[in-house]
Amino acid sequence: MKKFAGMIYTICLWVGILLVIGSLAYIGYTFARVHERKHAIEESREQFVKTAKVSVESHPVDETEPQEVQQPKEYENAIGYIEIAKLDIVLPIFEGTGSQELRDGVGVVEGTSIPTEQKNTVSVIAGHRGGYNGAQTFLHIDQLEKGDEIKVTTKEKELIYHVTGQEVIESTDWTKFTKEKDETKLILLSCHPYPKNTDRILIYSKLAEVRELQ
Repeated sequence: MKKFAGMIYTICLWVGILLVIGSLAYIGYTFARVHERKHAIEESREQFVKTAKVSVESHPVDETEPQEVQQPKEYENAIGYIEIAKLDIVLPIFEGTGSQELRDGVGVVEGTSIPTEQKNTVSVIAGHRGGYNGAQTFLHIDQLEKGDEIKVTTKEKELIYHVTGQEVIESTDWTKFTKEKDETKLILLSCHPYPKNTDRILIYSKLAEVRELQ
């Protein structure tokens, strides 16, 4: 009987060890995947800016220069990039909020403006809280506070927004995307609270500065 009990104990011990090893391997894989994705997005943003600067400056490409990193296929339709330093995220922006757009990055809600420096406009950018991109999406946007900076890089300019506040609304409420005279607004939209996702969280911001592409 003692021998049998010892065998059961040994089996349970090894099962426990294997579960721990498996869990650590999964965590390591997830971390590596998120890090690799972030690196790919940052590289694609750099290439996006270089291409945009050539277009803006109307200078021909010097064929003697070494070839730049090509845009990954999933980012080639990006219209810009959003960066939030406080949350350590960089994401491609696409037109529309279909499943593919929100899988690859974030999207501009239909009926709102593409990010621009023009006044009397409101741009709404939607993104998942979690899911495929893990921490590299809008997972922690509820931590943004008044005065925090959001940078949007377009093909023409860098647009710097300052957060003015946040609000939690019902998922069916589409009345908040209003324009203001002489203001250029950006609203971030995501599900809330995570992972329940019954409502929506809005992060309000206004254009504070326009910079040339760096």
